[in-house]
This record gives sequence, C-alpha cells and structure tokens, in this order.
Amino acid sequence: MAPKKATKKKVSPKAAPKAKAKATQPAANKAEEPESEEKKKYRVACKAGLLTYNNPLSMTEEALVKHHKESKEKIKNPLKLSSCCEHESRDHWHTFFEGDVPIDCDLQYFSSSESGEVGDLKANNGKNIDQGHWYVQCIFKTSHICAISDLAPIIPRQNWLTDKWQQNKIERIKEALGAAKLLKPPIVAWIDSQNNHDEQKRIKEELDARQIRMQETLHPFAEVEIVEEWKRTFLVEQLRYKFLVLC
Repeated sequence: MAPKKATKKKVSPKAAPKAKAKATQPAANKAEEPESEEKKKYRVACKAGLLTYNNPLSMTEEALVKHHKESKEKIKNPLKLSSCCEHESRDHWHTFFEGDVPIDCDLQYFSSSESGEVGDLKANNGKNIDQGHWYVQCIFKTSHICAISDLAPIIPRQNWLTDKWQQNKIERIKEALGAAKLLKPPIVAWIDSQNNHDEQKRIKEELDARQIRMQETLHPFAEVEIVEEWKRTFLVEQLRYKFLVLC
C-alpha cells in the first residue's frame, strides 16, 4: 500500500483585535484636572465610593466643611458628600461621595487643603449607597469624633448595626438600636447571649493564661535517695510493702 500523504492543516491568521469604538460624547461627569507632566497612576472611575485620608491636617468640623466646599468646586456635576473624623490607632478621615453618573478623575483630585493625600478608595457598586453615607454619619462608632453630611441622618438597618458591633466598631449596641427604634426583645436576648458567650470565653482565656504562668514558676522538688528507693519497691509485687517514715 502506498503511504498516506501528510496533510497540513490550514491555519487561519490571527484575527486582529477589534478596536474599541471611540466615545462620541465626553463623559458626563469628567472632572477638569489640573495639567501635569506625568499622568497619575490611580484614578477614580465609579459613581460612589469611600475615601480614606490617613494624614489629615485637622480633626475639626470646620475642616470637613472646607473639604466639602473644595471637593465640590472641582467636580462639575453635583456631588453628595458625607465626611467624618475618626481615631482608632491613628487620626484619619473618611469621605463617602455619590454622583449622578460615574466620576472619572485622578484619585488625588479628591484631596483638599485640609485632608492631605487620599490614602485609599473603596468603590461602591451602587447597591449600598445609603449604607455608605450612614457608615460615615454613625455617631455610635467607637472611633467617632465628628461628622458632617449633605444628607439627612439615614436610619440604619438592624444588620448594619449588629455587623459593626460584631466587628468591635460599635460598643453601645443597645443604645444604637434604640436610637433607630430597632431594639426589640428578640434582638435584646440575642445580644445578651452573645455578651455572655464572650464573657465566658474571656474568663477561660484568662484562666488558661494564668495556668501557663503558674506552670512556668514551678520548680521540681529535689530528689531524696531514700524516698526514691522506697518508691521502687512498689514496682515488684509483694504481699507486704514497707512503710516510710520521714522525721
């Protein structure tokens, strides 16, 4: 039989990537950025988000008012802003912004003369905008110092408060729930149960830590040869064993 002829598969040329259609209209809420030689690395490209400022110059309500004014002057379309001063391990600010359409600008464009540079941005997907404003407004957080907002105080949902309580960001949980008219017998019973569980866990951890400390301070007794010899007599089965009398 004649050998089969080797066949070559036809390889079609790689399709060129489709060019993205150029936008016929500019972004509706694109900020006019100051001209600079190098384009900044990080950008804001979302409708809403939570900004963190790690090195604010002031921790007063007046500084937040000035910060809001400067931020709104830089963005053409209206912005709804909520800002707060907090202290945990350090002083810092949070600003939650909300626009009518997605905002496209440099991240540091949200810095002001009082805030210092923006340290972090958590973009909001548009589903929890009210929760974002409430988080900044909340006066029951242990880190809260002061806050201002363009919106009226937002009434939180129960899980917003209990989640922050379980994250140790809120201590006065019953007071916070009562202020929102959410304090009901079932939730009170659940809080008391959680507090009791946490207290029992704390006590156990303290006792375990104390036991470890006590074990470290113990020293073995010095061996007495006559006692060790007497103890070895019990290794052999006998009808009678000797008594050991120590004087």
